[in-house]
Amino acid sequence: MGQPDLESQTPKTIDEVAKEKEEKPSAEKGYGLPTWRKCIILFVVSWMTLAVTFSSTSLLPATPEIAEEFNTTTEILNITNAGVLLAMGFSSLIWGPLNNLIGRRLSYNSAILMLCACSAASAAAVDMKMFTAFRVLSGLTGTSFMVSGQTILADIFEPVVRGTAVGFFMAGTVAGPAIGPCIGGLIVTFSNWRNIYWLQVGMTGFGLALAVIFVPEIKSADKGEVEIEKPDQNKLWSSLRLFNPLRIFRQWVYPNIFLSVRQLLRRKTILTQ
Repeated sequence: MGQPDLESQTPKTIDEVAKEKEEKPSAEKGYGLPTWRKCIILFVVSWMTLAVTFSSTSLLPATPEIAEEFNTTTEILNITNAGVLLAMGFSSLIWGPLNNLIGRRLSYNSAILMLCACSAASAAAVDMKMFTAFRVLSGLTGTSFMVSGQTILADIFEPVVRGTAVGFFMAGTVAGPAIGPCIGGLIVTFSNWRNIYWLQVGMTGFGLALAVIFVPEIKSADKGEVEIEKPDQNKLWSSLRLFNPLRIFRQWVYPNIFLSVRQLLRRKTILTQ
C-alpha cells in the first residue's frame, strides 16, 4: 500500500483560501487572458464602434443620388435618416435585456450579423420601401456596440488599465462620424452609392469573423455557476419584464441623471437650431 498524501490533507491557511478566492473571480472575469488576446478584443470592439458610427453618416453625401434613383425627394430621405436615429435610441431597450437572456457574446455577435445583413439588403434594395425598411432596421443595432463594447472591456481589463482601453475604444466613436461623409463622398464621386453599403458589409463581416474567434463569453463572478433549468411561467414573466422601457425612465428620479439628460437635450437643441 502506498503512503497517504499528507500534504493534500494539510488544512489550508486563511491567506491561501483568500488567494484562491481572488484568483477564481479574476479568471472568470477575463483578467487572466493573455495580453495579445486582450489587444485583439480591444481592436474588435473599437472596430465595430467605428463601423456603426461610420454607417450613420457615410450616406449623407449620397442623398441626391439615392433620391434620383428611387424617384423621391431629399426630404423623404431625411425622414428616413431620422428614423434611423430613432431606432438607435430604442436599440438599448432590446440588446440590453438580450445580454442577460442569451449571453453577452451571442448577443454581441447577433448584433453584428444583423447590421451586416441589413447593410447588404440596403445595398441591394430595389425600391424606396425596401431601402427604408432595412436602413431603419440597421439602426436597431446602434448603441449595442457602444454599451456591450465597454462591458466587454470591463470584463477583461483591470481597473488600473481600463481607462486606457476605453480611450482607444472611444476613438472609434469619434472617428466614425467624421470619416463617414469623407469616404462616402469619395465613393459617390467615383462610383455608385451602393458601394458605400458594400463597404459596410465588408467592415461588419470582418468584425464578425474576429468577434466569433476571439471574443469570449465571460461569466460574472457574482453569479457563479448556475444550473440552467427549463423555463417556467415565473421565469418567462421575469424575462419579459427586462424589456419594460419604464426601467430606464425610473432612473430619472435621481437628480444627477435627470440634470444630465436635461443638459444633453438642451445642447442638442442649440446645435440643431
